[in-house]
Amino acid sequence: MHSNQTFAGMLFFIFLSGFSLHADSNLMKCEVRLIWGTNESDAPQKTFKAIDTSLTQKLSSTLAWRSYYEANKKDFQTRKGGNVQQIELSKSFSISLQYLNDGRLEARLFKLGKFTNRTVIHPKTGNRLVLAYDGDNNGAWFVVVKILDP
Repeated sequence: MHSNQTFAGMLFFIFLSGFSLHADSNLMKCEVRLIWGTNESDAPQKTFKAIDTSLTQKLSSTLAWRSYYEANKKDFQTRKGGNVQQIELSKSFSISLQYLNDGRLEARLFKLGKFTNRTVIHPKTGNRLVLAYDGDNNGAWFVVVKILDP
């Protein structure tokens, strides 16, 4: 009888372990990237990385620049109905993200602490939203938020 209790206890533990592995539908995981777009063939700073070709192709199909470089990248998660969360991407740029109660994601871009623009999307895995900030004749800044797990 002792072995039956041990077996039942193991099954209960496995059930609880499996239960905790299910995705939380109120939690959204994102990747946030600060990107410099330019027609120059070299990165403006040594720390900037050329971005992957699939994203370059998507950006180039709608934007004026030929080359795109990542200045910063951060993984992020937010809870539905939670507080607005601010993510600092550089000394100049930050973004606030909020997973709204209706299931949409709201993103606001700030330059030197001042609001510049906002967008709202219905997130699906793999979707991206892009917030742009005009640079100068040499290029422009973009923040790309990719939905990893809505």
